[in-house]
Amino acid sequence: MITSPRESRERSAPTTEARQRSLASARLLRAPVAFAVLAGLLMAAVARIPSPWMAAGVVGLVVGGWCGMWLARPLPGRADLRWLAPAFGMAAGLFAARVTPATAIVTTAAATSIVGGIRVLVRQLQPHADWDDPAPASIALATLAAVAAVLAWLCTQGVPLLQGAWLALWPAIVVGAIAAFAAALTLAAVDPPDPFAEDPRRATLVLSLALLLGAGALSIFSPRLVPLLAIGLLALAAAGRPRTLGVLALVFAIAALVLADYGAATLSRIAGGWSTAAALGLVATMLALALVGSLLTHQRDRVRARLRAASGHLLTLTEKSPGLVATFDRDLRHRHVNDAYRTWTGLARDRIEGATLGDVLGLEFAGKLATSAARAMAGAPQQLQADRGDRALDIRLEPYFGVDGAIDGFHLLAEDITWRKQGERDLRTLVNASPEPTLVLDEDGRILMHNEAASTLLGASASDLIGTPLPTWLSESEGVTPAAGEAGLRVRRRDGMTFPVELKLGAMPGEHGGRSVVTLRDLSRHVALENAARAAQAQAQATLDSISDALVVVDPSGAITAFNPAATALTGWTREDALGRALEDVIKLVESASGVPQVSVLRDALKSGQAMRREGERELVRRDGEQRVVEESASPLRDAHGRGIGGVLLLRDVSHAREQAQALAHMAQHDALTGLPNRVLFQDRLMQALATVGRGNRGAVLYIDLDKFKPINDTLGHPVGDKVLQEVAQRLRDCVREDDTVSRQGGDEFVLLLQRLADPRDAARVAEKLIRSVEQPIAFESHELRVGASVGISLFPQDSREARTLMKQADTALYHVKETGRGRYSYFTDLMGERAEVRMRTENDLRLALAAEDFVLDYQPVVNARTGNFSSIEALLRWRRADGTVLLPETFLAVAEETGLIIQIDEWVLGRACLQNAAWQQAGLPRLPLSVNVSLARFDAERLLAQVDAALTRATLDPQWLELEFRGDQLFALGEPARALVADLRAMGVKVAIDDIATTQASVSQLVDFGFDALKVDIAIVHALVDDERARRIAEAVCRTGFAMQCDVVAKGVETETHRELLARWGCGGLQGTLFSGPLSSTALAQLLQRTDPTLARSA
Repeated sequence: MITSPRESRERSAPTTEARQRSLASARLLRAPVAFAVLAGLLMAAVARIPSPWMAAGVVGLVVGGWCGMWLARPLPGRADLRWLAPAFGMAAGLFAARVTPATAIVTTAAATSIVGGIRVLVRQLQPHADWDDPAPASIALATLAAVAAVLAWLCTQGVPLLQGAWLALWPAIVVGAIAAFAAALTLAAVDPPDPFAEDPRRATLVLSLALLLGAGALSIFSPRLVPLLAIGLLALAAAGRPRTLGVLALVFAIAALVLADYGAATLSRIAGGWSTAAALGLVATMLALALVGSLLTHQRDRVRARLRAASGHLLTLTEKSPGLVATFDRDLRHRHVNDAYRTWTGLARDRIEGATLGDVLGLEFAGKLATSAARAMAGAPQQLQADRGDRALDIRLEPYFGVDGAIDGFHLLAEDITWRKQGERDLRTLVNASPEPTLVLDEDGRILMHNEAASTLLGASASDLIGTPLPTWLSESEGVTPAAGEAGLRVRRRDGMTFPVELKLGAMPGEHGGRSVVTLRDLSRHVALENAARAAQAQAQATLDSISDALVVVDPSGAITAFNPAATALTGWTREDALGRALEDVIKLVESASGVPQVSVLRDALKSGQAMRREGERELVRRDGEQRVVEESASPLRDAHGRGIGGVLLLRDVSHAREQAQALAHMAQHDALTGLPNRVLFQDRLMQALATVGRGNRGAVLYIDLDKFKPINDTLGHPVGDKVLQEVAQRLRDCVREDDTVSRQGGDEFVLLLQRLADPRDAARVAEKLIRSVEQPIAFESHELRVGASVGISLFPQDSREARTLMKQADTALYHVKETGRGRYSYFTDLMGERAEVRMRTENDLRLALAAEDFVLDYQPVVNARTGNFSSIEALLRWRRADGTVLLPETFLAVAEETGLIIQIDEWVLGRACLQNAAWQQAGLPRLPLSVNVSLARFDAERLLAQVDAALTRATLDPQWLELEFRGDQLFALGEPARALVADLRAMGVKVAIDDIATTQASVSQLVDFGFDALKVDIAIVHALVDDERARRIAEAVCRTGFAMQCDVVAKGVETETHRELLARWGCGGLQGTLFSGPLSSTALAQLLQRTDPTLARSA
């Protein structure tokens, strides 16, 4: 098969790219692999070198060279793990030398750690430094010298790699490391292209090398000449040749190591009698200082070269700049000017430089710049425009600073804008000559100039117009900004009056680019005439269209001449189709009952010449065949001479009115959510059923209340609650017969009317069926919802023959079920009636007590189990009845929660408790948190938060001195909304405690998630501590849990020393009970708080 060249190129492209990637990777790995081979060879030689100095020096050469190579050739911004390759080379070399594996591994790991640590340290301290920067090199050299001691100790003491004392071999490693680091850093580094760099002078380099070699030769014969070596190295460093110094450092180091092994006496004599280790240390120090000095010199030379090149470039740019550039000194004399400035002034450079501004440009022009020049000399840049004769300049003055940091003068940068000024004058002449109101806008839409006509039109002066955006003169009601072409707008005059205008907007080309020209034309008269014509036409059409009834106009022959929108909607005929047709073709009427065609009343009106109305309802057959119930009225039309010219027919659609009446009747008798009969319809049907009792009819009323519905409604929201009610309603309908009635009374309450009961026990069977049906799970989206039902039953005529009494009896039976256990049914009995009477009286008395403020608060302190001091106070509600009896909350709390009176009671308790605590604090009594019990039976988080905030604000009490106490069975049943409520209260600064913790089913995760401030052990658990092992375990667990959660634990009902001892042993922090103090009035508690020993309260 023959392939085209293009296909061949496409197939070979991936291969070429892969080859290029391979070559790039090979180039990156070339240096690390080469050094790894070299390191392996050197480490293999270490084990075979008999001399300890040379062996130690070779180890230093490997470590120093590795470190220098890694710093000289890194990968920027990456981990650069390529340079871990020498570690494998070292290990391979040591294994090749047949050293023990432990020695090879430890030595390689130590070297890798040293080199890697130095690289990390340098990158951390100098992340963006170049290879020739002295700072990272100094850090690396100092670190190499320090860690060489560790490496020497390890190679002599830790692993048997080197022979000899580690402290003596340390200088040898340092010499090798510093020399190899210098050579690797300078020789392996790659300089980026630098157009400003200059090589140092070769003469300096040659002299430095000669001095160094001569000093080295003389030092062999006379130790006193050793300082010449240092002078030679410093001279070489000053020559700025780091790479040459790197090579010589390596040569010097190897020579020193060879002398240390084979000519120790010579090396000692050269060093002035110093020991071999000291001589090697001296060599290492000289090499390190020489490297740092060479890098400093090299960097200084590069910076100087760059500065010289940059200065030359800037000077060239200044000289060739088309703008005027001049530099002035402190005496306002010219120091330097460019060619454009010299040409503009017409003077030679030697006449300008050194002369003052007045000498060159004249005293008048210098006076214009005097103020700005003074400000520039004060350090503030200036910009201004100034004229010199017929020439205009746009000038900017920029101060510059001298070596001493003070302002040494300023630069003048100017542009000749004479041409621009002339253009402005020409443009202004054209604008003023325009007969129409004309505006010129800048690129930001601001008014630059205008003519007299525009000023007159807008009723504004030049100071009002210049510089203001054009949209500020447009009417705010329109909110339209000008666009290209024409746009209908309203303009607002200076006095606030608005009028319509025609606006034309055009861009200005050439030198005025970015500007635009706007012309305005007053359309007030034109718009007024158009509006009058449109108003007359619209009035006639609006009269026809605004009639809500269908209106049809015909000529004397009965052909349709007018047809309003209502007629179109009623008949289904469009205006275009209906015009010109005979009346009977469009308006087809039939009798409602028989469907017989009928003649329109308009025909009779045309014949009689009198207005007529058809009272009876007829049905209009629409164009689509649908029929509508209508009412007709007609009237003939006459001209000015009284001749008939046609007639008008009005048709009113009463179908909707009929349907609406039926819908209203249905809505008045049915529940909007479930479609079930409401109270009104149920009462009517119950009355009808009771009317048939005399004919032997028997029946029952079943009052149903849903269990566990409120948590669903509160947690998942009302939409989900509505779906549950609709499903329950359908299940109730499915459980009864067609002639039975299922009614929704409101909320989650339903009432059933069962008729024709042959046996009273049939009501129980229906109730059981209802309960089982309601308890089935309800699937809604991702939730499986479960509710239950409680049923109260009253029978007629056995229990009563009055509808109101039967409803009350069924409700009483339902209340009995809810008291004794939900999910069941119960028949009404006389005993239930007595209980209902008591409950009603309690509810009525509670309402009276709230109005008369018959409630009082007692207070019981809480004692700190460890210190014995009072730690908090609990407010206890009491109902002081008119007869003097005092009732505890247990006797009326259930009725208050069921009737909703608990909301008002809680609000009263919160307000009174906060006021009392604030009064105690103002009296100088100890500041203690006051705990208030709050019911969540009628859960409304927003209401409760508002009540707490209002109570604290009214009492001016800090939130930290208020603690709210919730019952666990109520709080945990609410789920997420309750957790959010606790979080909001704690965010306010109010403490939150959970009551009855030992008798409430709550997991530890719930306690942690809610984040309570205190856990309160139920009084029943505390009373059972002495005799009940289970109670002791529960109390101890609660105490331990509170300690783990770092929240307080308070035990209620502490009455004996045994109680106190057990609870204190378990870590219970707060004790409350008659052992310390019973409930007291506010006055008695105030007296108690003044005592220093709470144990004195036991007698209270």
